[in-house]
Amino acid sequence: MIVIPKAFLRTVLTLELAVIGVCVAGVAGHALWLWFRSRADAPRLARGHAALAAALVAVPDLDQARVAELRGLPRRVRAAVVDQLAVSVTGEEGRRMAEVATTLGLVAAAQRRCRSRRWWRRLLGAHQLNVHGGGDDIFPRLFDDPHPAVRAQAIEWAGDAQHPDLASRLVAALGDSSALCRRTAADSILRAGASLVGALAGELGACAGQQQADLLAVLARRPDPRYGPAALAAVTDALPALRAAAAALLGGVGGASAGAALRSLLADDEAAVRAAAADGLRRLQLEEAVPDLAPLLRDPDFAVRKAAGAALAALGPGGTLLLRHYAADADPFAADMARHSLDVAALRRAGVTLH
Repeated sequence: MIVIPKAFLRTVLTLELAVIGVCVAGVAGHALWLWFRSRADAPRLARGHAALAAALVAVPDLDQARVAELRGLPRRVRAAVVDQLAVSVTGEEGRRMAEVATTLGLVAAAQRRCRSRRWWRRLLGAHQLNVHGGGDDIFPRLFDDPHPAVRAQAIEWAGDAQHPDLASRLVAALGDSSALCRRTAADSILRAGASLVGALAGELGACAGQQQADLLAVLARRPDPRYGPAALAAVTDALPALRAAAAALLGGVGGASAGAALRSLLADDEAAVRAAAADGLRRLQLEEAVPDLAPLLRDPDFAVRKAAGAALAALGPGGTLLLRHYAADADPFAADMARHSLDVAALRRAGVTLH
């Protein structure tokens, strides 16, 4: 048995207490310093906000005297003033805000940060360029940055830039290894809106397989007739995910060809495809598809039965009549879904909001 001297234990305990005391004192000192600095910065921030607002509304050009007043503030205060207001202005005021940020050296500082070897400095720089502008020469290379958070900033910039040449970069980002980048790419594609539709239609026709399926799934949330030909071609593809995505998009595009394609997909071997086709027919309001949808109430997959029931409930008296017929069906799953669909339809007619 090893006996540890009490004097040694007291020494160790004293050292540990001393270390804890130093750490607590350091944290308290830092908090106190931040408190004093925030108190000192409060009037400076107020003056900076007033000077910046006056500079932005001056006509016909920026009030350079107020910009000089901003330049006289500490660097951190200048940056805080511009950052706080930049996110809330657009249009001409947003352009003027970018001019102020450039004049104060904030854009140049952000560009330098984007060249740092430390990812968090690159991230800060990219975020600041997204707020202030001035990143057109920087962001293209950040698409290949090793860190996903930095790549996401470049992808966000592409959605705001809305330049057709960037469509291919956004489509490629849908296959990024990072979920953050994939979600940001989908958001950027949707946010870009009509300005990228032509370029995205071209990308849709040029890609294939899972990449095309990912792009179709995003575009289905904002469908356009120009995506229709590629979606119609994809309904016979061997990849189930691609057929399901094509069905989702065709439900928003519409047209006789879309309706015929969706009806053919109701017999697909994959449940996800059958469910997407049933939902697409609901969105198309294709009442002649009611006889094709009814048998899906007996589908072994719950998602397919649910989509078929919702479609029948939305497709007029014929769909409602078949739901009432299936409510007494020998298949308990079909009967349950039919009754459920009728109940949901009744609640909606009564004005009840369902989530």
